Amino acid sequence: MQLRVIFITHIHGDHTFGLPGLLTSASMLGRTEPLDVVAPVQTQRFITATLENSDSSLGYTLNFIDSEAPDFCWQNQDFKVTMTTLPC
Repeated sequence: MQLRVIFITHIHGDHTFGLPGLLTSASMLGRTEPLDVVAPVQTQRFITATLENSDSSLGYTLNFIDSEAPDFCWQNQDFKVTMTTLPC
């Protein structure tokens, strides 16, 4: 219920498989505040398909933000997150 944003670094199962349950649990507990999900675009497809195929719905909006976009930047009043590439 206190989640403000979710960051997923990559789409391996150990990073994504628990996400649908977490999101639906928050909804069942009464969450109504929108939630940012910062992740590769495949994460949005996974979450959308999982919710549609499990007859689940959320009582709040998910704002998907592509973490791999070249101009990626997410910030709130406390943090700013941007993408950087490291030299080889």
